[in-house]
Amino acid sequence: MGRIYQEALQSAETSIKGLRDHYHKVIEELRGQNTKLKEGGSHSSNRVAKLEQRYQQALEYNNSVSSENEDLNTELKKVKAQLAAAQATIKALKGQITKKKKGKPAKTPKKKKKAAVKRERSSSSSSSRSRSKRRNRRSRSRSTRRRRNSRSSRGARSRRSRSGSSSSAQSSPRKPRKGKSAPPPPTRNPAQEKAFTFKPGSLGVKCKGVLVHEVTAGAQAEGLGVKTGWRIVEVNEQIVTNTSVRTELKKAILSKAPFTITFNAGA
Repeated sequence: MGRIYQEALQSAETSIKGLRDHYHKVIEELRGQNTKLKEGGSHSSNRVAKLEQRYQQALEYNNSVSSENEDLNTELKKVKAQLAAAQATIKALKGQITKKKKGKPAKTPKKKKKAAVKRERSSSSSSSRSRSKRRNRRSRSRSTRRRRNSRSSRGARSRRSRSGSSSSAQSSPRKPRKGKSAPPPPTRNPAQEKAFTFKPGSLGVKCKGVLVHEVTAGAQAEGLGVKTGWRIVEVNEQIVTNTSVRTELKKAILSKAPFTITFNAGA
């Protein structure tokens, strides 16, 4: 009996210890949850305060906007009143203009009597007929005179041509007219001349006749050292003038072979 009692006491003590440990754990868990709830409550209170501040700011902004709207409405009313006054003045001016137009007497066209008009027309027609007859007579007399003069002039011309052909055959031939002599070619100075070999393609030079007046940047001519103010003297050892420069340069470029151009670097 004593052993059984001791065993029962031991089992009861162990069960009591387990219950105590379980209750301690539950109490600690409840304390942790309580602290978490307190922290959450403080966070929610902060959010509520922020929302209240935003709500107050929105109310203030709404009040300011409403006041601005009221000011704009008053200005619109003023503008409408000004427009109405302007329209009224325009209507009054139009009425004054129409009254002035109505007050002026209308111009009545002068009506001639039918009999006077008929007399005037008959007199004018008779005078015009007599004038036309006179003109026709004068024109006929002038045409007859012109025909006679033309016939006489033709006969004189034929006679002159016959006499001139016979005299020209006997006389000496005419001398040619003296025209302007061509200008002499410019004197060359070989010390001032420079020859360069160009590849087929764009030269990078703009010329006025023989004179170089522009050199494009990055082209063959600039790379070789050609400058503005120089004059082209020869193309492939062919002397060149203001009229023949372009043809010679085209021939050289179209040949698709390197060619030489000599320049006069003197001023």
